Amino acid sequence: MDIENAKSLGMHWGAIRDGKVILVIPMQVPNDVDFETFRERSIAALELLGEVKAGEVFDDYGDRCFVPRRNHANRNKAPRPDNPLPIYQPSGGSDRVAAITANFYAATSMGSLVFISSSNIP
Repeated sequence: MDIENAKSLGMHWGAIRDGKVILVIPMQVPNDVDFETFRERSIAALELLGEVKAGEVFDDYGDRCFVPRRNHANRNKAPRPDNPLPIYQPSGGSDRVAAITANFYAATSMGSLVFISSSNIP
């Protein structure tokens, strides 16, 4: 993936397992949602799936990747090249992933953090 020409979808938290990002949750919330509570619950949920890191999600015509943010010790004037990690896509489930993402954004934009399971998806 060519990150320089890809569209940034903003900062997210990602659950990383075996070099792949299993799930991402955006860091942006509506003004009426308490960010600290949202952050704590989002990170706790992601910790069930893998190691949680903050980073940026990029989209290159449907091909999405997660670039973890470096810690302060690894940010210098001669940085290493970014190491994009693929975001897990279940086989044959791109419509399902889109539905989960759409439901998550709809739930968070209404100001409530909800549990979304596969039973919620038609």
